[in-house]
Amino acid sequence: MTKDIQWEEFIAQHCKPLEIADFTGAVRTFNLSGYKTICYTITAKESENPDGNYEFSSFSYTSPHEAFIKLVEKIRAALATRNLNPNNFPHLLTNKCEGRVANGGVVIDGKFISWARFTEIMQSHEGWEFALRFGDT
Repeated sequence: MTKDIQWEEFIAQHCKPLEIADFTGAVRTFNLSGYKTICYTITAKESENPDGNYEFSSFSYTSPHEAFIKLVEKIRAALATRNLNPNNFPHLLTNKCEGRVANGGVVIDGKFISWARFTEIMQSHEGWEFALRFGDT
């Protein structure tokens, strides 16, 4: 098996904590990790957030740099969007919501919400239609 110098150099240079501001201006810190199989995969997990934690992943078949750029774009887009109404929790600000399925609930806006609380959010839209999609955005 040959060494992938591009991957090793990338890990040495770029897999350091990444700081990005969210929609409130608060700086979120992400720890990066990665691996290479048939593609380059990089994961960012928010560190030290007792409320739930953001977690993102991105990949590229051609370059770890491309995977990193896609990851940063994905993080910035998610952190720029507020889904939950902070003054009327647990309600949505709009008729859309994005998050991540977690053990025992979901993570929306970096906050863990149990299935029971998420059900409350959904019940406030009783009678409406919805579309459910799972995937890597």
